[in-house]
Amino acid sequence: NQYGSKLDLINCCDRAKAHGLKIVADVIVTHMAEEASGTFEVHHLVNEKLRNNPYFWKEKKQISNWHDRYQVINYNNGLPGLRVDNYDYQDLVIEFLNSLIDCGVDGFRFDSAKSIALPEEGCDFFPRVLGNLKRQDLINYVEILYEADDFLEKYGRFAYVLTGVNARDNKNSIIFGESHDTFYGEGAIGTSRNWTPREAANYYEMLCYKYENTLFFARPWD
Repeated sequence: NQYGSKLDLINCCDRAKAHGLKIVADVIVTHMAEEASGTFEVHHLVNEKLRNNPYFWKEKKQISNWHDRYQVINYNNGLPGLRVDNYDYQDLVIEFLNSLIDCGVDGFRFDSAKSIALPEEGCDFFPRVLGNLKRQDLINYVEILYEADDFLEKYGRFAYVLTGVNARDNKNSIIFGESHDTFYGEGAIGTSRNWTPREAANYYEMLCYKYENTLFFARPWD
């Protein structure tokens, strides 16, 4: 497509490996772009196999309470949400992730993962999808923000958990001091937008002493 070919990704992964680096792909499996803001109508450029299957999509309701698990699992986060418990959709995800593994990707970051229900909530997405990948030695982590430790540990059974500071499970957490949300976000979310580059780097250095796995956000154009 216009954003690059499979060969581009293979070359990227090969060049990274030559320098001792691993590529972790940021995958968005919980939602897609919408045709017009606030409509929950799926954008016309979304893959036709996805767009035209009504069983893949959540009810057109917006999450109003992020502490209500029913809403978080079944409603939308501002964009058309996908039913990740649907096996036909899971099979497409498995096929997609395995194609990235074939290109040389070494792991995946699952965006907005707390909207993916857990097995005890009636969804086996993580055990089924991760269990059917071609490699089981991947660096996988799930984005779970602003949640209590006991909740984070439930997702930690399947992958590393990307979260903010003060996580109880040091070894199975990936901690960030700054993210795209804290850098670009407004109001209370944009906690780091006024930091200088040196302040961001110093905070990251401090976190590295405390946490085993720490993620650095590379600011664009900085």
